[in-house]
Amino acid sequence: MAPNRRLKLSVRALYIGGAPAAAYRARGPQLKRDSLGGTPPQMQRLPQLKPTPVRTRHPLVYGAALFLVIALIAFIGRVGTFWVLSAAGLSIVMGVGAIAIALRAP
Repeated sequence: MAPNRRLKLSVRALYIGGAPAAAYRARGPQLKRDSLGGTPPQMQRLPQLKPTPVRTRHPLVYGAALFLVIALIAFIGRVGTFWVLSAAGLSIVMGVGAIAIALRAP
């Protein structure tokens, strides 16, 4: 029975002082050439990506945030329940309006 050639190659590489990794690479699979003379494979092009358009927030969103901050300051400063509820209610109405406009837009 014939000895294993791969084992013999790696043992020989160890005795000679060569790196076992070099022996491993030497016996790896070879690239095959096209025997029919065809054209080399071409890389497929990826589709061009368009940048995502930046959608700014509606001004009502900023107004709602402003009135919510005013309501919070009025609540902390104990200005009065009427002013706190008025500012908070206006903030909610503006927020709902901004959502309604955003849903209606294409």
